[in-house]
Amino acid sequence: MYPWGTNEYELLYACKNNQMDEFERLFSITALHPTELLNEAIQGKHNIEMIKRILCMLIPDDYKKVWHGKTLLMMVCCYEETDIDSIYKHLQILLTTINSNELVMNRLCKQYNEGIEERNEYKEKIKLFLRHSDVNQKVNGKTALSYLVKKKNVELVRWMIEEQHANPYIGHLLIECSTMNSTPYENESMLEYLLSLGLDVNKQDENGYTALMIAACEKNKTKLQLLFEYGALISFFAKDGMYVTERGNVMYQ
Repeated sequence: MYPWGTNEYELLYACKNNQMDEFERLFSITALHPTELLNEAIQGKHNIEMIKRILCMLIPDDYKKVWHGKTLLMMVCCYEETDIDSIYKHLQILLTTINSNELVMNRLCKQYNEGIEERNEYKEKIKLFLRHSDVNQKVNGKTALSYLVKKKNVELVRWMIEEQHANPYIGHLLIECSTMNSTPYENESMLEYLLSLGLDVNKQDENGYTALMIAACEKNKTKLQLLFEYGALISFFAKDGMYVTERGNVMYQ
């Protein structure tokens, strides 16, 4: 194993702290592998330019390597400040070389859900990652579909279900849809689409809540009417005693 000295430690420091000039100077006189440097760069903040620089140094065989239990794809995508646009060309190569990981997939979908990017180009990039992923894997109790349902984009959710075989029966999509903060039209369109798939309208989550209870809490009459039309019942009780009356009001026993 190559012995580490002052130059190696200074190079790692430069990677983590986005010192590009120092990085270029030290890299030529050390034998550290780019994957080691990438792992260090991801520990820093505001470091996306350094990450992109290191990705440019990789060769095809590097993309298959696992570092501390993580693939390069997972390492880069799970970096807090990574966005798809900034490293898209690198991730395209990664996706053609190694299998995606469900953690990466959900990380990207979560970013899409929380971000402000609405361009069709961005949606196409999300599709690229989903095509290489197991879309039904759960991470922290949620699938990629869970994140995208909250984004109220019926077109993308429909694509996932109808073309990528995402399973809408996993999780509590109706409840998540009912808690969305969006315009009434967007909310109702997503809810109606999910109901049309035959999801269990009375399914309870771990706290015993149903979609009807959530809609009643929001006092959303249109959603309540939709849920009643698809067979929502008032005979369910949540763990905290909540239930819904025939008139769509929330009560506690």
